[in-house]
Amino acid sequence: QQTSYLLRPHKFESAFNFSLGATDYQIKGKVDACFYDSDNNPVIVDYKTSKLLSTSADFEHFRSLQLPIYGLSLFKQHQQIPSGSLFFQMHSPDHTELKVIACTKDAKKDVFELGRKRPYLYTSAYFKQLESHLVSLIELLTTGFFSTAAHPTIKNTYQKRSQHCRFCDYKLHCSYKERFDATY
Repeated sequence: QQTSYLLRPHKFESAFNFSLGATDYQIKGKVDACFYDSDNNPVIVDYKTSKLLSTSADFEHFRSLQLPIYGLSLFKQHQQIPSGSLFFQMHSPDHTELKVIACTKDAKKDVFELGRKRPYLYTSAYFKQLESHLVSLIELLTTGFFSTAAHPTIKNTYQKRSQHCRFCDYKLHCSYKERFDATY
């Protein structure tokens, strides 16, 4: 099922650079693509080639940071909230999909044809929380916190799995697909 939205191309591989809060921490990168919807609001698109994509829950709980940071760059540099944050998955020539991970409440209703799908609905408060979360992560790293254990400051970013890997101590972060097929 292919869905088409009325999006106008704006920029591709657009560089960004911004400071986090009142710190010296800089975030630099490039947004894969920025489009505009029919109301002239920005829509962020991240191109993906993997089979598995982050979910709206991963976006909401800061378990996946790339797409949220793209939105934060718009919020910080242009004082705009993107009307949508989308993945364009190009897994194979036979499989492409445009997936709305997060959007504003108005865009869910007026821009995207989502039916019963439930993207994360964000506001400016989300981006303020994200900025605070990123500062916390950087401060943990600068104080030497490197561990496979969950830290109380970032405990909400860990998801509960029904089964954990037994291969190594990095089971909370691992994406090794055979991790559940081990024999002992």
